Amino acid sequence: MVWGFNLGRHIPQLLESDFWAGPLESPYKVFQYGELSGLSLQPAEKKYQVIPHVIGKAEEGKSSELEGGLNVRLAL
Repeated sequence: MVWGFNLGRHIPQLLESDFWAGPLESPYKVFQYGELSGLSLQPAEKKYQVIPHVIGKAEEGKSSELEGGLNVRLAL
């Protein structure tokens, strides 16, 4: 199983922005994330999967952002 994964930080005093998967056009473009694999999780045996996801962003002095959605997979 492969997970999309990214970390980032912004330090205004140093004019520094760092991202593990590289700079992103938008923090919500999950397809640009890095990959995390090698976890020993049991695969689902269902013919379908509904996978919820939540993406959050918090910056000091600004309001937090939160976005969610669903990925649906069907086994043919």
